[in-house]
Amino acid sequence: MDRPFAPNQQILVPVDGSENAAAALRFAISLARAFRDTIVALHVVPDLETPGTKRFFDKKAIEAFQQKQFDDAIAPSLQTLQMSGVPFSTKMRIGSPREQILEEAAARPYRCIVMGSRGYSPFVASVLGSVSQGVLHRSKIPVVVVPPKET
Repeated sequence: MDRPFAPNQQILVPVDGSENAAAALRFAISLARAFRDTIVALHVVPDLETPGTKRFFDKKAIEAFQQKQFDDAIAPSLQTLQMSGVPFSTKMRIGSPREQILEEAAARPYRCIVMGSRGYSPFVASVLGSVSQGVLHRSKIPVVVVPPKET
C-alpha cells in the first residue's frame, strides 16, 4: 500500500561533499523533521577495479582508497546530520552515481530522493550528463532537486 505522507519513512540524500549537496541535505533534514523520517546519506565512489588498475593495485588497496574517498566526502554531511538530531545512516555504493542512486532508490521503500543540482544549463547538462537530470527522469519515486544558490 502506497503511503506517501505516512511518518517514519526514509529519505535518500546523495552527497558528494559539495555545497549543492549540503543545501539538499539541509532541505532533507527539514523534511525529515516534519515527517519524523530517517535520512540515508548515500555517497557513490567510482569503480576502480579495471584491468589497468588491477595490474598495479590489489583489491585491498582499491577498497581502502574507495573507503577514504567515501569518508572524505561524507564527513561534512555527518557533522550536519549529527548536529540536526535527525536519525540517519550512511551508505556507500560503487559505480556510476546516476545508476547507483537509482538502484538504491529501488532497493528500499524510500519516501523520496532529495539531491542538489550543479545548475548546468539544459544544453551543458545534456552534453556533460547531469546526475540530477538522469535521476529525475528515471526515478520511480519522487525526486526533489534543490537548485544551487544564486551568486
